[in-house]
Amino acid sequence: MNPNPSLFTELRLATPPIEELANMLRQWFAVGIIGALIHGPSRAGKSNAIEYVKRKRVEVFGYEIPVVAIQWKKVALKERDFHERFLSACGHSLPSQRTPNRQLESRLIEYLASEATRSGNSNLVVFIDDAQDMMADLGVRHLGV
Repeated sequence: MNPNPSLFTELRLATPPIEELANMLRQWFAVGIIGALIHGPSRAGKSNAIEYVKRKRVEVFGYEIPVVAIQWKKVALKERDFHERFLSACGHSLPSQRTPNRQLESRLIEYLASEATRSGNSNLVVFIDDAQDMMADLGVRHLGV
């Protein structure tokens, strides 16, 4: 009998590397680090670690905290596309094609601020999986610092 494949998408085990990432995130929060880059070789489990932290955020951070995870796919990108992707990843209803870009940007900022405020702790975690592709799409070069 083959196991139900959806069971495996729901189940995330805390492997030692995933637990190491969770501990690192706890430390970053404790000292007030507001941004970081997590990198590693392809197929190292970064995406699984993000999903684990997203599902187990209360255990990881010690309280309920909004977590937005975006899987970035490399495609031609305009600023409007960035805002639409971000809003979609947040679960926000998709805007109409006629919504001006500045309104999308405002909607995104307001949504993220309200999520952080609603949680009662003014914190928000955003993971952008494959962010290096997003940076290239936006024309930002990695400075190697």
